Amino acid sequence: MKIVEARGVGALQRRRTKQHYTSQFKQNVLHYYLNSGDSYLDVALQYGLPSGDLLQSWHQKFLREGIEGLSPKQKGRPSMSKKKKQIQPKKPMTREQALEQENELLRAELAFIKKLRALGMDVPERLKNEMPESSTNSEVSSD
Repeated sequence: MKIVEARGVGALQRRRTKQHYTSQFKQNVLHYYLNSGDSYLDVALQYGLPSGDLLQSWHQKFLREGIEGLSPKQKGRPSMSKKKKQIQPKKPMTREQALEQENELLRAELAFIKKLRALGMDVPERLKNEMPESSTNSEVSSD
């Protein structure tokens, strides 16, 4: 009833846009509330707030989180960054590391060729041309 008496019947209608308050304004209102001893509703009317519930929620946030609780929070999902991620250049490998990597790749390729032969499948031409001569007699030449 106090709201209707102070602002008229129009105060009961819903607002179309949500009102945003600065953290400094919230601090001033809370400071006044804590020092005056007035009710939430009386302070809300004095500062033009829509209801005492808003002031009460500010007060509870202030008690839980301190002044940081009164500052506006970023809402929603963060926007997609249009900046390209910078790819850090790889550290140059030492000669030993490069040889170890090449050795690992050759072992994998050889294992693949052996699997193909075990399954009775043809080895692709690209792999036949690069195959080094075998050091064992287990492989029979098909030429």
